[in-house]
Amino acid sequence: MTATPSDPFMQPALKAGDKLGYFEVQAPLESGGTSLVWKGYDSLLARHVAIKQLAAGNDIDEAFRERFNQEAELHKKLGASHHNLVDVIDYIDDTRGLFIVMEYVDGQSLDHMLHKLQSPVDTKQAVALLHQAATGLQAIHAAGVVHRDIKPANILLPREGGVKICDFGQAALMDQQDAMSAGTTRYMAPELFGETPASPSSDIYSLGMIAYEMLVGRAEFDKAFRTVLRDQRNQALRWMKWHTNHRLAPPHLATVNSAVPAPLIALVERMMAKDPSQRIASADQLIEVIQRVFQEEPAAAAPAAAAAATPPVPGVHHQAPTAPLPKKSKLPLILSINAGVMLFIVIGLLFWVLGAQPGDDIEAKRQQFKRAYESAKEMEAEADFASAAIVFKQ
Repeated sequence: MTATPSDPFMQPALKAGDKLGYFEVQAPLESGGTSLVWKGYDSLLARHVAIKQLAAGNDIDEAFRERFNQEAELHKKLGASHHNLVDVIDYIDDTRGLFIVMEYVDGQSLDHMLHKLQSPVDTKQAVALLHQAATGLQAIHAAGVVHRDIKPANILLPREGGVKICDFGQAALMDQQDAMSAGTTRYMAPELFGETPASPSSDIYSLGMIAYEMLVGRAEFDKAFRTVLRDQRNQALRWMKWHTNHRLAPPHLATVNSAVPAPLIALVERMMAKDPSQRIASADQLIEVIQRVFQEEPAAAAPAAAAAATPPVPGVHHQAPTAPLPKKSKLPLILSINAGVMLFIVIGLLFWVLGAQPGDDIEAKRQQFKRAYESAKEMEAEADFASAAIVFKQ
């Protein structure tokens, strides 16, 4: 049997204690279907790594092997180019199979978090996660690559914070694509099931599906798609039919989670548009919308009560709310009034002195005026209003 990444039950090609180049296999991290990952150790650089098996054995489809080797260097450079992408350390073509050696991320995947949480993710947390995932996709697309397998299992949440996108096994150069041979149909864009080439908006669709799942929770997501999920044997086919049928849509977000604000609902709907021409076209556009709508208007992200009731998403750092614009100060008006009052007092005193009668004590009045004038000057200096200074100099 020819081994390809679409084998439904790939057999593990490694075990604890094995050597794979400079890397020592230590323990399994994930096992099942096409997701076989081990924790390893890099003896040269004294660091832990993650080793993912893409295919097993010598009998590997040669077209896939060729593509694997062609993309190896690209992905190594791509992974090291951005803090929201997992660093791809090496691609190994071995007699036991094809393997990717990646940065080891101490944390959990979004898939594990959704499985444990079950309930909806706090709205602000979800927006923060979307923003960081979109930033990672922006770097991937800028390199001329479409990921094509964006799913919660490929979004990692490091313990120290942040978001990292991993697994470029399904990625392909935008201008060198072949038919889709694998991927997770649960989140796959409709065009990937046909002959239309994948584009950056294909990854946006997948991220939109993930956003919907975060905002309704894993339990409600599975309930919404129960007609697809009930048939385990033909689930991939059922997902394909759901994604490609433009008449089908999930329950409206507002009916499932009333805490989700209207602008976020509209954004997710645009991300999930089955017609690519109606969809947000790129990570650049998605980031621009998030920054303009949600970071400038933090109050719209979620009611305070809902935010307090839901625990924060592990591993996600959040954008601090933008400070509100300062209210227009009333100080200039107050100072202007004070200046007018001072001017009135000074002029009154001046007329009082000039209007004195011959029998009056002119010198006493002059000294009294001088004291008032000096007092007014002190008040003017403290208030610092230029108009009063101009009057006093005349």
